[in-house]
Amino acid sequence: MVPDDLENLLACFHMTHSTRQYHKRDQYGACIRTVADAGKDVNAAFIDMLLRVVEHTHVLPLLKHRQRLLRLFDFYRSTIHLDGEITECGVFRGVSTLMICQFWLTQESDFDGTGYHVFDSFQGLGEIEEEDIEGAEGAAKLNMMFAGNFACSIEEFRRSVEEFPGIAIYQGWIPSRFNEVADRRFRFVHVDVDLARPTYDSFAFFYPRLVPGGVIVRNDGSWPGARRAIERFASEVGVEPEVTETDQIALTKR
Repeated sequence: MVPDDLENLLACFHMTHSTRQYHKRDQYGACIRTVADAGKDVNAAFIDMLLRVVEHTHVLPLLKHRQRLLRLFDFYRSTIHLDGEITECGVFRGVSTLMICQFWLTQESDFDGTGYHVFDSFQGLGEIEEEDIEGAEGAAKLNMMFAGNFACSIEEFRRSVEEFPGIAIYQGWIPSRFNEVADRRFRFVHVDVDLARPTYDSFAFFYPRLVPGGVIVRNDGSWPGARRAIERFASEVGVEPEVTETDQIALTKR
């Protein structure tokens, strides 16, 4: 987890969920340097990735999202010794994409994004189905369930990851373009779509294509339909899902 002292420093420039306001007030750079100095001895690789993500995407994730990013970072690092490529299903503004690519760059100095695949409609959530609503608790979660929520244009995503032009971007509703990578093998797959049907389709397509030891992880297990979809798929293939303290759900290929 991100420690309290570092969390306080991060919070000093978290007035909104975006850092754009700090660019206008000329405080952003100073805050970045302060956090960078404080984070030198605390999972330095992750702190460096987080700072670069904030700088390029102009998004500072909330605390719970930063904790999930750290756990996602650990899942990814557990697969770096394996052969295989990387996929993300659902990327929004590219926060996790940029973080993983930045770390990959520290391992391979000529990495340009080649071998990294992202799938997204870039139109936000699709149509909400009954299985997505069933079991949802609290108005806040229900209020997020509408078609078009979390939309981010492909142009905005490209700007966030422009340092890595080799990233393969597949625009379209999941799973319409999965067949374009059907002959590839993967070591790490990150699924960040919030609805049940695309979540199931992502796990059903990519889990069989993981190399042994490869990991597929769902970013947020609090969406009830998506969680049930993973549990259903895990039961079908006879794999026990790992549920993290950050409410992520992962399957490891044996």
